[in-house]
Amino acid sequence: MAEIPYFWSQPAALIRVTGEDAGDFLQSQCSQDLRGGAGSVRYGLWLDHRGRIQGDSFVLQLEAEAFLLLSYHTPAELLQQKLEHHIVADDVELEDLTDNWQLLSIVPTAHGATLPDAVIAAPERGAFIQQGGVIVFQGRRARTPWLEVLCPAELARPMATSLEDLDEFEILSPEEVETLRLEAALPRVPAEAGPEDTPGEVGLMDGVSLEKGCYLGQEVVNRMARLDRASKRLVAVDLPREVPVPSKIHQDGQEVGELRSCVTTLDGYQGFAMIKVKALSDSQPLRIDSNEIYLHGAHG
Repeated sequence: MAEIPYFWSQPAALIRVTGEDAGDFLQSQCSQDLRGGAGSVRYGLWLDHRGRIQGDSFVLQLEAEAFLLLSYHTPAELLQQKLEHHIVADDVELEDLTDNWQLLSIVPTAHGATLPDAVIAAPERGAFIQQGGVIVFQGRRARTPWLEVLCPAELARPMATSLEDLDEFEILSPEEVETLRLEAALPRVPAEAGPEDTPGEVGLMDGVSLEKGCYLGQEVVNRMARLDRASKRLVAVDLPREVPVPSKIHQDGQEVGELRSCVTTLDGYQGFAMIKVKALSDSQPLRIDSNEIYLHGAHG
């Protein structure tokens, strides 16, 4: 039997949103259409009035007036401050639950989420399942499907011990996790795709609904989607060594971009860089200082 890959992480944000106006308020702020009803989960972005990315999260609708916002990388404090800034006379309450929950990310088997003491059927994309005190939904970890099992801390500790003792489960190293993320071109928000970027520039248009009604930043995002003429683009790059972040990227003596991150993967050092579109199609090499860098997969 093949080993089942998994890893644990602490969500950067888990915020419970409640109140009579919670649904309408979130719908007015999020780039994604959240009208899926109880049991639905959507991935969306939180933009400013310029259409620039301030954060991202999954939005899980628990009940008519209760939601969970879960983000892998956007800090809870940042997300909460952004939302509170726009709560005026709305009946909306925010509660930070981040410290009390853990995420188990696991590759689904034919039966769903196979855990030490239970098998939870894999939910369809866009839906979540609550069972045995945990919440299960399809996440964004790799090109292939992964399930997220959101666990209260008191359940996560014994579950982690059980997984370590079972031969059929294989815990992934940080390098393996980052390799999956880079291969799938999934940037950390807002560290790698953030306040100066629009969704189309960083490959996150799957977090945007172009059909929904008004939301913060909608006009800019829809206009750029129609024009489809971004002047810069976020790309994965291969690096010759560990490089300070941020670092300026040059081509033929001209500054053409910026390195946003440098992480260790199974292939060495890699990262995300924002580079001018014109430079991406130029045959001249890209450099950081005297070191040549490569678009991921474009060499060797």
